[in-house]
Amino acid sequence: MMLRRLNAWMSGGGERAAPPEWQDVMAPPAGCDRSVEVQQRDAARRARARADAEAREAEARLRQTQRPRPDLPTGAVWAQRPTAWHQATEDPIRIGPANGTRITPDLTLFHDCPKAEMILRQSLAPASAPAPFALILDTLHFEGSFLSLVTGLPDSEAAALSDRDVLRIELRLEASAPTKLYGRLNMEQGPNTAQMLSEFSAPESGTCHAAFDLAYGDLRAQPVDHAWIDLIVERPAMLRLTLHDVLLSRYPRAEM
Repeated sequence: MMLRRLNAWMSGGGERAAPPEWQDVMAPPAGCDRSVEVQQRDAARRARARADAEAREAEARLRQTQRPRPDLPTGAVWAQRPTAWHQATEDPIRIGPANGTRITPDLTLFHDCPKAEMILRQSLAPASAPAPFALILDTLHFEGSFLSLVTGLPDSEAAALSDRDVLRIELRLEASAPTKLYGRLNMEQGPNTAQMLSEFSAPESGTCHAAFDLAYGDLRAQPVDHAWIDLIVERPAMLRLTLHDVLLSRYPRAEM
């Protein structure tokens, strides 16, 4: 009851008298300049505005995480977004992330830049966006030789891969400058790891994809134990790369 009365007083601009139980608390000390009271009320309004903004953002994040999983693209038998694009991460801003920084259980950042002059952050996407969240990578001077985001396939999906499949990764992105992106598929079978490399036709903004025809993947006649994809950024210095969506999908290979 007291909280509702205080909220009603604050929403009315503070022109009415404060509730009796708050008058002694909010009244300025005797002899205090009237401007102190004004400052106190302004501070209270700002605190209320911040609390309201945080509540709205929390509600928006909750709505985003309740959005349905991606629809299967036409012809696909499986599709999935990595966690960072459909769930809020524990640490949405990472400044100077070290090599091997785990962003989510299925997404890790790798690089060999000694100073790690970069910022990686998760951003809440508009309600109209295909994915609830976006991932933004800002790099400054980059003195290393490689930078990649690595996402793993679920083991159950890795075990289902065969030479009759095509695996596809689709990106929706914005880049501050033209850049080259590569996808590298890694498939582990016992002591052997087969690799396939595909270049994205990466525009400065828009949709691009890379595909892996597993008929050429040198797979053995046994299930794949583990599979993961490296998203490799070539020459990332002085670049802002916004990944609005990352979607993995699997298709049956067309019979020749």
